[in-house]
Amino acid sequence: MAESEPLIFISYASPDRARVDPFVDDLERANFNIWMDHRRLVAGQNWDAEIRRALGRSAVVILFMSENSVDRRGYAQREIKLALLKAEEKLTSDIYIIPVLLDELPAYPDSVAHLHMVRAWESNAAAKIDAAISEQLNQIGQHVRSVQVDNRIRWVERNYKEKWDGLPGYEAEFNIMELSSSEIDNVSDINGIVRGVILKSVSKQREVKFSQNSVDYSFGQSRYMRTNTYSAHCREPVICNHVLSLPYMIHYYNAGAAHGMEHIESYNFTLDPVTMIPGPMDLFQSSNEVFPIIQDICRKNLYKQLLNEFVDSNECMNWICGGTEEWSHFQFYGFSKEGVEFYFPPYQVSCYADGIRTVLVSKWDIHQLIPKHLAEALGWSHLRWQQRPSETAPASG
Repeated sequence: MAESEPLIFISYASPDRARVDPFVDDLERANFNIWMDHRRLVAGQNWDAEIRRALGRSAVVILFMSENSVDRRGYAQREIKLALLKAEEKLTSDIYIIPVLLDELPAYPDSVAHLHMVRAWESNAAAKIDAAISEQLNQIGQHVRSVQVDNRIRWVERNYKEKWDGLPGYEAEFNIMELSSSEIDNVSDINGIVRGVILKSVSKQREVKFSQNSVDYSFGQSRYMRTNTYSAHCREPVICNHVLSLPYMIHYYNAGAAHGMEHIESYNFTLDPVTMIPGPMDLFQSSNEVFPIIQDICRKNLYKQLLNEFVDSNECMNWICGGTEEWSHFQFYGFSKEGVEFYFPPYQVSCYADGIRTVLVSKWDIHQLIPKHLAEALGWSHLRWQQRPSETAPASG
């Protein structure tokens, strides 16, 4: 199966493996690109980093739920949490989680209770899962084609990978959305800009050839424990009027570390003309005056997201405040139809298990704070003459 094929991630509790495997066998026979831990992970591999990386690339998550997974305090629950976080970050309107019930449960987790369930004991369950995946992939394809036509831009995904075995070794993989347009000048320049930024990180990986270390690493170790890994995978491009965002999920792991790290890094461009939009400090007209506004909105939003993850509310706010003190803490951002999304990596505003946190700052809060040409490129300039809808009211608290 080619790595360019959409990835289908299988989430389940370990005690349910024997019940889940027959469904996965059917999906593989149907030529879906399946990622299931015991089929993809090999001895010594950093399982946490690989699971997060696979979830970051997945087009669909099949969530097998049972008495084991709902009540169990294991990694299956973390996979559910990570998948739901990714669902919140989805850049299209379609839902990508397909829940499959292995047991009849008295109650479902609130986070998935609104989704239609497939019941594994029904005779046509496998066919329903197959049909749901096919429909989701079809919707994704239709959406991409529609976006390309509507915005006069086309893209083709190209995948690249290289590795070298050493002490330590390295492995790097990334994709490039090769853009083209017969109507917009210089769009293909974006390909070179993004590729250049990513290759700078890849070339950094190659430096291990100059610093081999036989004291801390040996060929007796698992290859994965002695290999630095870096991956950069673009999610679907986002086009807001005449502005393009290319959000990349970045994963990296230093050989021997307890776990890998990740963040979302978006490359943002105006399309007419093609220019690269600067970092957040230079995004606004008066950065010193705007910063407290952005900071306050993000802190309130993060507090609402994370409060349940902390025993002490003061600890929650202290962590959030510590990770939002200055403009450099807001370096990862991208545009959406509704505003600007700020991405906070693990450890910045919460613990590693809480993953990447995303905060949407509504266009209604910032459309008069950005330069006039950017507001016009985003299609926001008319907002100054409109009344803000009640459902987008600023956060309070």
